[in-house]
Amino acid sequence: GRKYPLKTGERIGEGSIVTEGNDAFLEMRFPDSSRAALSGPGEFGVSVKDRKKIRLRTGNLDVEMAPQPSGKAALIETGSAVVEVVGTRFLVEAAAASTTVSVSHGTVKLKRLADGETVEVRKDRIAVASLDAGVAFESRPIESVGGAWSAVPDELDNGKSIGGASSDFQAEAFRAGSDEQGNPVIHHGVSFRGTRGGSVGLAKMNADSELAVRFRVADPKAHVRIMVVCREATGGFVGNKQVQFRASEIAADADGSRTFRKRIQDFETITESDFSVAGRNVSLLVVSVLNSGDGLQVAGATITD
Repeated sequence: GRKYPLKTGERIGEGSIVTEGNDAFLEMRFPDSSRAALSGPGEFGVSVKDRKKIRLRTGNLDVEMAPQPSGKAALIETGSAVVEVVGTRFLVEAAAASTTVSVSHGTVKLKRLADGETVEVRKDRIAVASLDAGVAFESRPIESVGGAWSAVPDELDNGKSIGGASSDFQAEAFRAGSDEQGNPVIHHGVSFRGTRGGSVGLAKMNADSELAVRFRVADPKAHVRIMVVCREATGGFVGNKQVQFRASEIAADADGSRTFRKRIQDFETITESDFSVAGRNVSLLVVSVLNSGDGLQVAGATITD
């Protein structure tokens, strides 16, 4: 179907809502003060005919649900699970073969579609529903993350991907949004994602937490963009921060490597209002360039407290 851009404050009817780019953010409010916020690339549809029903196809949806009428619990449906909620705040991450739910307040019921099994997920707990019924299906405490984190892939370049034990390394072309004519804006980069296992972050930040990224580019004029997605320890979306620079602004070593280093609090805030990073988690780190010909190579990334 055709796509129509949304404006702030616009009333949403039936149909699918699509967000594009890692820095995308959309918040939807219901008349009863319930809210649902989609951060990063994703797609969902909404129905309110007899009860609230959200069909989340892909993406991260942060939901704060007001108490619902008796017998009419709100439903969040994904390709692998159904979340039933009366009133609470939680995060739903819908991937191709699994759904992850982490709860900040209250309790939700998570049903795995593969076999119909259901678990209750209470405050400060997390559960994963997979399309593989052989995978353990249980609610467990959300694991805290430390203030220090580092990742050093063995070999990483555009077009290759390497899996890490505690995070995902992914180098690829990705859609960063659309221009005014609706044409896709493509970036090329590496992402480090922390919503895995029993935690919802790579590292917990304080006011002085610093990010260092060691990288190489074929073209010193390459425009480099580094973005971090910040969440509460239980998964609630806080906001995005970024920094942009020319690679040539950082001196190169003898082998052509450059090391970017900066306090995360000093990054530019690119969501609606500024915020403190202290006590929040980095859930996603993206290092990207505009063109594949820029030849981005990332040797490692580190967060120190």
